[in-house]
Amino acid sequence: MPNADRISAIALGALLLTAGAARADSGTVDVELNKLEAVDSGCRAYMVFDNTRPHGFEAYALDLVIFDADEVIAKRLAVRTQGLRAEKTTVKLFDIAGVGCGEVGRILLNRVRDCEPAGGATVDCTAVTVPSSRTDVAFVK
Repeated sequence: MPNADRISAIALGALLLTAGAARADSGTVDVELNKLEAVDSGCRAYMVFDNTRPHGFEAYALDLVIFDADEVIAKRLAVRTQGLRAEKTTVKLFDIAGVGCGEVGRILLNRVRDCEPAGGATVDCTAVTVPSSRTDVAFVK
């Protein structure tokens, strides 16, 4: 094989490896605050998790800070998902005890904690998580 062909083959191999690595690290975990519902204990939040990544997560917990309408911290809580499947949309509910839905001004995704990607992948879980809201309450990072 002439040198030019070897160089072309090596370059093609490197390109394919780079493309494979980019695919393995592509996608986001979109987390939408879909609905707030009053319950006896406070407020129930419905969240839609859309994992567009090619791998799942054995654990995926959100560290959330709830602000009231005056931007004062009303509550901090951890929301555990019991894992997320690859390329799957899932709905999770959690209660914000002691805080009425009308008192919630915004929700901050402080960070993603207890993040365990399946298959040993290395992921900055907070960076790939994209919060949004379908309600009047902002859900931000």
